[in-house]
Amino acid sequence: MSTLDAAAVAAIAARLHAAARTQGSVEPITATVAALDVTDAYRVQDPVVGLRVAEGERVVGSKLGLTSLAKQQEMDVHEPIGGWLTERMWLAEGEPLDTSALVQPRCE
Repeated sequence: MSTLDAAAVAAIAARLHAAARTQGSVEPITATVAALDVTDAYRVQDPVVGLRVAEGERVVGSKLGLTSLAKQQEMDVHEPIGGWLTERMWLAEGEPLDTSALVQPRCE
């Protein structure tokens, strides 16, 4: 069940998008929104992707996460999660990854 109104969703999405564009970091959303749930997280994800698309990025794929029970337990979630990848989030196999512009580089 969602706990955030549309204005809160838009504000969180804008903050995350701005951080990505300025190569900045943000405190975890759960530090300021204690009751954030999975529904809210997906509601925030959609406008973040929308902002990227509005700037000319293309959605090129999807990503599943927390697919193992062990990782779900570690992160205190009860199901796998999913999201969309834009062309700026994806590299082809063997393509070099420039980590100089990343706050906390991670790669799978």
